[in-house]
Amino acid sequence: MKLVLLALSCALALSSVQGHFWSPWYDRDNPSGLGDYENLHAQKKRGYVCGGCKPIAAQCRVKGTTNVFTRWSGTAPNKLVIHCSPTKGLVCVNSQQGGGSCKDYEIRYLCPTTSGSWTSFLDRDDPSGTGDWESTRAFRRFTKNNLCGGRRTMCAQCRAKRSRYPYYKTGDRYNTFHDCNWENGLVCTTSVNKKICKDYEARFKCPTIGEWWLGRFRESDIKQ
Repeated sequence: MKLVLLALSCALALSSVQGHFWSPWYDRDNPSGLGDYENLHAQKKRGYVCGGCKPIAAQCRVKGTTNVFTRWSGTAPNKLVIHCSPTKGLVCVNSQQGGGSCKDYEIRYLCPTTSGSWTSFLDRDDPSGTGDWESTRAFRRFTKNNLCGGRRTMCAQCRAKRSRYPYYKTGDRYNTFHDCNWENGLVCTTSVNKKICKDYEARFKCPTIGEWWLGRFRESDIKQ
């Protein structure tokens, strides 16, 4: 009975850390081209990661192995441009390797489960000018909507207003750091998208008791 309980507790520890939960393992790229690009920005083009919330840790490994490393512990078999970052992902470039090729990596993210409240879907701009600016800065500056009472937003979810397709299914391209980013929101400009953007709306998740929830967890606390 004790062995069963021990096995159960270990399984729970693997799936969650301090009440948070791990995403699936992602492997969106192979090292057959320029390298292995498991960056978060590219992964978000396929769908929400952590439900649109900011990941608070990451683990990486070579696909097909069990040897896990993070940006704080463990060793990657290659020189990495982005080293298993929770907000950037992992990037390995073939030309920087002694053998000329990267391993095939996969990455997973630790997602927050802290309670909070979502705003309604908000639409402050139309794409009739330079584009559609649904950024947190624009909401606070131009509409006097002090999102989350001035606190840092935890999560963001975005969709086309008319079709209600999520941002990653519309075919539009978004400005850097504004691809339905958990802190910055969404910005789609004609110059980046190379065509008129769709009209978007976004909602944001606000912390209920301030920003302390991120400070409680240190990525280096993860036990491998």
